[in-house]
Amino acid sequence: MTSQGFVDGVEDGFLMQHVLDGTCNGAILDLVVSSEPEMIDVVSVLDKFSSSDHNLLQWEVKLSAIVSAFNCS
Repeated sequence: MTSQGFVDGVEDGFLMQHVLDGTCNGAILDLVVSSEPEMIDVVSVLDKFSSSDHNLLQWEVKLSAIVSAFNCS
């Protein structure tokens, strides 16, 4: 798969990229994607990971329980 194929797949799947700041020497190379824009609240780019040139990412996920009620009578 080409990089354009990946981008097309993300767009075709209506996925949203939540990382907006550089994660590797100023470039956005790390991804947090979801199908719900409101699911990911805050993405923080932290310090570098050990000896890697990538930064750590931290994000908050908003989840809600779906309650189903049914009558068994």
